[in-house]
Amino acid sequence: MISEEDLRMIQYFWGEKGDIERWTSWKDKLPSILEEAPELVVAWNNYKIATRTLTTIIKGLVYEQL
Repeated sequence: MISEEDLRMIQYFWGEKGDIERWTSWKDKLPSILEEAPELVVAWNNYKIATRTLTTIIKGLVYEQL
């Protein structure tokens, strides 16, 4: 079960740190999150993929300019 405290921590680590995986309980709570809010995990994984893709594209553009 995802508690109110869990939700506050997720919100804090996303809003203040920009990385919900920095929350030390993320891995422990992941099964509950997957059960109760799978869209959160999907969105987080999509975000991580998008940031890696963007980084790769930017590096490629910079490399082309050199």
